[in-house]
Amino acid sequence: MKILNTISLTLLFSFVLFASQGLAQSTTVNAEGTVLAPLEVSGTNLNFGAEIFPGLDEAVAPTDAGAAQFDISGEAGKDIEATFTLPTEMTDGTNNLTLTFSGTDAGHATANTDQGTATEFDPNGTLTTALEATSGELFIWLGGTVEPAADQAAGTYTADITLDTVYVGN
Repeated sequence: MKILNTISLTLLFSFVLFASQGLAQSTTVNAEGTVLAPLEVSGTNLNFGAEIFPGLDEAVAPTDAGAAQFDISGEAGKDIEATFTLPTEMTDGTNNLTLTFSGTDAGHATANTDQGTATEFDPNGTLTTALEATSGELFIWLGGTVEPAADQAAGTYTADITLDTVYVGN
C-alpha cells in the first residue's frame, strides 16, 4: 500500500507539473511614445527709439510698434511655459541706463499677430498658456521703460532679453 501511495503521489505531482507547463502563456508588448516637435522661437528687438532724452523716462507698451515680438510655434494645443530673463539696465561701454519691466509690460495672443488682441501678463513671472489649437502658434509682445539720469551719457545702449519656453504637459 505504501508503494502504491508513493506511485500515486509521484503520478499526481507529474500530472500537476506537466499540466501547469501546458497552461503557461507569455506575450510580448512594445514600449512606445511620441516625442513632440521642439518649440521654435524667433523674435524682434525691443526698441525705445533714437530720441531718449536725459532725465525723461521713455516707455514702450506691449501694443506699441517698438515692442519686442516673439513668435513661438510647436505642437498645436499643447501647454507651454514662457519665462523671461530680464535685464535691469542697458549698457554702452561703461555707461548704464536703468531698464524696468512692470506687470503690464507683456501681452500674448494665439493665431494672429494683432497686438491689440493680446492678453496682458507680468513678464517678471512665468506665463503658462496653450499654443493655438490648430496652428500651434503663440505670439508674445514685450514693452518696458528706460529711466535715463539727468546727466545720462549719450550713446547707443543695449541689453539682452531672453525668453525660455518649454512644454509642460497636456
